[in-house]
Amino acid sequence: MNATAADELDFTQQMISKNLSNFSAWHVRSSLLPKYFCTLDSVQQHFMLRKEIDLIKAAIYTDPDDQSIWLYYRWLRSTFDIKEDETMLGELFDLEPNCKWVLIGVSESKQRKGQDDLGILDKLIQIDPLRKGRYKEMMTKKSISQ
Repeated sequence: MNATAADELDFTQQMISKNLSNFSAWHVRSSLLPKYFCTLDSVQQHFMLRKEIDLIKAAIYTDPDDQSIWLYYRWLRSTFDIKEDETMLGELFDLEPNCKWVLIGVSESKQRKGQDDLGILDKLIQIDPLRKGRYKEMMTKKSISQ
């Protein structure tokens, strides 16, 4: 039996519903979505992307420390040129000010807008010392470019 992309997306949805941290399901979803997306008309595409964004938001609000969700969010945003959800990032920053992935999301958002994110990078150095070299390098690049 050949499963359609829609069937496989439904299956990944079931797996994610059982375990938000199912990196494999998120990854499979990222390989299926572009194939399925091109078979839809523009209204269906808009609806599908809205559903994906809602799924990601629910997952991020449920477990903001889950790397697999953030990686999928970054992939979806870049693949489909989805605008940042400033409200979500702001709310998450207020709720989870020490969450590495929230801080990274806020930092990336600020970088895309050309805004200063040095305070965020300082905080990342404090809460994620294993990657402090990466954050310091990012700060150095900012200082050189400004």
